[in-house]
Amino acid sequence: MSVLSVTEWPTPGRDLDSAMASMPARIIVDPAAITANLMALDALSEAESMSVIKANGYGHGRDVVAQAAVDAGVRWLGVAQGSEALQVAEWAARSGTEVRILTWIYDPDSLPLLIGAGIDVSVSEVSHVLYAATAAAECGRVARIHLKIDTGMSRGGATAADFRLLVAAAAQAVEVGHCEVAGVWSHLARADEAGVEGREATAAQQREFDEALAVVKAAGLGAGIRHLAASAGGLAHPGARYDMVRWGIAQYGYAPSPDVAMPAGVRPALRVEARLTLVKRVDAGRGISYGALARLDEARWLGIVPLGYANGIPRLASGKAWVSVNGHRVRQLGRICMDQFVIDLGSADREPLGSVGDIVDVLGGAGPDAAEWAEWAQTIPYEILTGMGVGVARRLAAPV
Repeated sequence: MSVLSVTEWPTPGRDLDSAMASMPARIIVDPAAITANLMALDALSEAESMSVIKANGYGHGRDVVAQAAVDAGVRWLGVAQGSEALQVAEWAARSGTEVRILTWIYDPDSLPLLIGAGIDVSVSEVSHVLYAATAAAECGRVARIHLKIDTGMSRGGATAADFRLLVAAAAQAVEVGHCEVAGVWSHLARADEAGVEGREATAAQQREFDEALAVVKAAGLGAGIRHLAASAGGLAHPGARYDMVRWGIAQYGYAPSPDVAMPAGVRPALRVEARLTLVKRVDAGRGISYGALARLDEARWLGIVPLGYANGIPRLASGKAWVSVNGHRVRQLGRICMDQFVIDLGSADREPLGSVGDIVDVLGGAGPDAAEWAEWAQTIPYEILTGMGVGVARRLAAPV
């Protein structure tokens, strides 16, 4: 889906992009906010910054975030899936951008493509190294590998016992010229917790990471770039920053958890707007939406917002949420449907607070932010942002 820079809702009917823009809802992304956020985060230390743009840039648009990161001086981009990495490499080639790309989830059969495209790959077991070395030989390149140690997340990475075998395999691949150890890394499990247990767990992971680095050094290998911290670690644990911090949720303007303080000036970079598609007077006693869980105790004006759980509006927020219409905070009523939800536009004995075509701030702007939606839906802002906007046109905010 293309991304256009607009300042107003376009006039429909001019072309395909205008047809998409004429849909009654849109996501507006502010690349300048992402750039400013990354610059503020990067200024916290001497460590390099990686912009993590997986999951379509946390819902903001992968290519948009990549360019915003490059504009901030960032030279590392991180994605989970190998398919994402190839798309980022294509964007970099198309835009003439020099950038390093790291991926950590991939099918071994795709390694010739990844290594051929100059993409760094994470390795967590001996077979990964062997696959990477073989692929490098096939495509006539040196595979840049990042050795991953599991320091306590119990997810990706080699255990301490297996890490020695991983390092030995890497040393052999380096010796024959098929691989280069470009980095050593891990991931923190509880860096977003301010309590004693969380801080002790993070300190323990740092110790295990240092032990892993010693194993690499003892094998006669360089560690390349050492990276342990993501947003929570980079913000709350200065000692965990090492050579690079992988900035995820923080670059999009949200704290990893309520326990983690954000630098001044960091702000959300995404908002969701929709137009009211219907406004009507509904009599007292009528049920609202599926199951009629909400009923009117008096006649009221109701408005229809053309977004639902298919677009990322969480159904668990039903009956708890509010949005903003013409500067008024209004309640969401009844169950959120697949592609619509109902809002309360005031008592029927007065004029409604909104009319058909009026803009509703659903997320951001004068409306609630992703953290509020997450609270209503009993989840985290990460899930709200990455799930937001399926089937909704994305636009860039006009430069200020």
